Amino acid sequence: MGICIKLDEFLEHKTIWEVHLDNGLKIYDDSNRPGESEPSAWLRLKQYVKENKSRIVRFNLRFRDHIESIFEESRGYYCSYGAGKDSADIDTKHFYICGQIGRSDNFKVCWWKIPELIIIDTCDKDAKDPQLQNFILWNYGY
Repeated sequence: MGICIKLDEFLEHKTIWEVHLDNGLKIYDDSNRPGESEPSAWLRLKQYVKENKSRIVRFNLRFRDHIESIFEESRGYYCSYGAGKDSADIDTKHFYICGQIGRSDNFKVCWWKIPELIIIDTCDKDAKDPQLQNFILWNYGY
């Protein structure tokens, strides 16, 4: 199970997250890459951070050359995918749902429409919610 440390053809036309770690590595979201035993790049990143006692120092969303720097170093991060459509919509909308966990266990998440990378909604979450635990990455040392 590996992490993706370089942009390649697999990522070329996808909206992805990218994180900068305290050890100088930049990790890219290559979820559903063929050949990976764990399809979720977020879960692979969580394992890497835990095993290597690392911390995320910057969290970005990226579509091609459009990069949104959305978080700086924090106690933890929340990231998941979302999809939905209103009854009037023809097409399904896709989202990254991302949040930053500070001193409080209550945190705000933003729904980033992809590929445009614009915020279309926000909501509050509780980091203690057991249903969120797979989606929360705690930085080492917090």
